[in-house]
Amino acid sequence: MAKGYGILFVIIGHLGIPYITEFIYAFHMPLFFFLSGIVFSVKNSFTTFLKAKVQHIIVPYFCLGVPVILAKLYYQAKLDVYGIASGMKQLLIQERYTTLWFVSCLLILNYLMYLLVKFIRNLWLKDAIVVSFCLCGILLWRSGITVLPWNIDIAFIVFPFFYMGYRFKRSLLNTSLTENGDGSLPRSTYMMLVVLLTGSVVWFVNAYNIELTGERVDLYYDNLNYEVLTFFTAFLGILMMVFLSQCHVCRPILYIGENSLLFFAWHVDVVFPALWRLYWFLGITPSSCLGVITIKCLSVVLTLIIITVLNEMIRHTKMKFMLGK
Repeated sequence: MAKGYGILFVIIGHLGIPYITEFIYAFHMPLFFFLSGIVFSVKNSFTTFLKAKVQHIIVPYFCLGVPVILAKLYYQAKLDVYGIASGMKQLLIQERYTTLWFVSCLLILNYLMYLLVKFIRNLWLKDAIVVSFCLCGILLWRSGITVLPWNIDIAFIVFPFFYMGYRFKRSLLNTSLTENGDGSLPRSTYMMLVVLLTGSVVWFVNAYNIELTGERVDLYYDNLNYEVLTFFTAFLGILMMVFLSQCHVCRPILYIGENSLLFFAWHVDVVFPALWRLYWFLGITPSSCLGVITIKCLSVVLTLIIITVLNEMIRHTKMKFMLGK
C-alpha cells in the first residue's frame, strides 16, 4: 500500500502542480528507499544474493531502459544510430538518466547493506558507518562533486533511509495498526488523524526550508537545502505514509504498489509525452486554473490505465523477465 501511494505521488509530483509538487518532493524518494530497506534480506550466500539482484534489478533496469531511450529519441525526433548509442552510453554510466536513476541507487545500496550486515556485528558501529556514508555524500554535494557514475553520491546520502527501513522491518511487518485484536472497531480513524497531523508538519517545515533557500528539495538536481530540515521532513513524511498505508486496503493502490517498477520507469518519458501529443491532436488546452487541474487529474488517471495495460501485457507473457519476475 505504501509503495502504491508513493508511485501515485511520484506521478502527481512530475506533473508540476504548484505547492503539491514541493510537498511530495519532501519525502517521496526517501520513502521508496525506506520501503526497499524493509524487504532487504541477507539470508542467502553472496552468489545467490548477486544472482537475485541481477534478476530483480539489473535485468529490469536495462530491459525497461532501452524502451525509455527509444521513446525519448522518438519524441525528440532524434531516433537514429547516434542517438541510440548516446542513450545507451548514458544508461550504462547512469548519471541521473531518467527516472531509472533510482534503480541504480537501489543496486548500490543493496551491495553496501549486504557488506554491512554480513561483516559488521556491532549495532552502534553499523549506525556510525551509515551516518559516515551519509556525511560523505553531503560533503561531496557541498564541495560541488555531484552526479557520480551510477549515482553513488546520492546512494551515500540516502543510505540512512534504506538502513532504517531494514532496522525496523520486523516491527513494521509484524504490527497491524488497524486491528485492535479485541473485536473492537479498527483504528483507521485515529491513523488518519495522525496522517493529517504529520502531513501538516511536513508541509510547514518543508515550506520553511524552501523559503530559506528559494528551491524545493530535489535529490535528482542535488537540492538538499538545509540538511537537518530535509532529513526531518523526509522521515516524518515516511512515518505519515506508513500510517496512511495502515488506514485501509485499496485494491487499485495495492496493485500499483505490487507492480511499481513499470509505473516508476515509464510514466515520465514514455506515457506523458504521448498524452501531451494526444491533447494537442484533440485540441485540449487549459483555459483556466480549473482547466489545468482537470487536465492534470485526467493525465494521472490515463497514465495509470495505460501502464496497467502495458504491465498486464508484459507480466502474462514470456517477457515478464523485464519486470524482474
